[in-house]
Amino acid sequence: MPYPIIAEILKMAGVCEESGIAGDTKRDIVQGLIRQCSSVVKPKALAMLQADLCEQRARLVDGVASLSFPPLRTETTHLAISIIDRFLLGGGTLSSRQLDLLVAAAVWIAVKFEEIHVPPIEQLLGALPMGRLTQQDVYDFEPVVLMRLDFCVARPTSAHILPLLLDVMLTWKTLGVSPTGCPLLVDFAPLRVKTQEDALRERTAWCLLELALLDWCMAQYTASVVACSVLLCTNRLFDVQPEWPMTLAQLSGHPRAELAACVLQLETQVKVARQHSDNRGVARRLRGLFGTGGFG
Repeated sequence: MPYPIIAEILKMAGVCEESGIAGDTKRDIVQGLIRQCSSVVKPKALAMLQADLCEQRARLVDGVASLSFPPLRTETTHLAISIIDRFLLGGGTLSSRQLDLLVAAAVWIAVKFEEIHVPPIEQLLGALPMGRLTQQDVYDFEPVVLMRLDFCVARPTSAHILPLLLDVMLTWKTLGVSPTGCPLLVDFAPLRVKTQEDALRERTAWCLLELALLDWCMAQYTASVVACSVLLCTNRLFDVQPEWPMTLAQLSGHPRAELAACVLQLETQVKVARQHSDNRGVARRLRGLFGTGGFG
């Protein structure tokens, strides 16, 4: 039976939304997020961070991404790291202690922005892997961060875009088609069945996204490019063909060639993380996922 007829039957049965509304709305959300992503930073700007601070940043970001108590929303974690990187991209030199203060202040700002129940600042400071800081230290540095950002805290991150891409990927993979005029395939969402491999692939994508956050060089790419590259890399690990379906390329506005450099950089990080000498929390979680799936 042709897919348009199946879609019409599902719509009449009340198990799927009107595609003209649901599809356009979701497409607008994705494309709106992508438009709001910060412009690409010239690679020269990344060299302003000293090598020792790059290593310290990676350790602190890994600590933020690995926080289990107090539990934070994924959006909170990614917003905090976005604040850190936007501050660093503003230029200037920082001492090791100032970088600790920046991370603590960024987490505190993100927590107040995203969380419904804000944990005590003492609890956050005790959980973060940094030198001894007082809550007054964080309070004093918070306005410095906000002024550097021109008080623009909210900014779309890869954590806002990846779930939408994963949702579209699941629908595409289940059906194996991309009907003309329905790039999001919302008509057929009720037909989707998520397998264990699909769930594992999605967990791997989120882990790769956390891994990407550790590399300061990833700050040269927009949030949408990072999210798309993470999904393409995940599909490659699971031998999904095609690795970057036309449906996703049309939705995101990023053709495969545009993602090549970011994917290559991400694959290099994956190779390092798979070595047992890498003791970062994100790397350990990634190795745990590699142990549960049959992919090389």
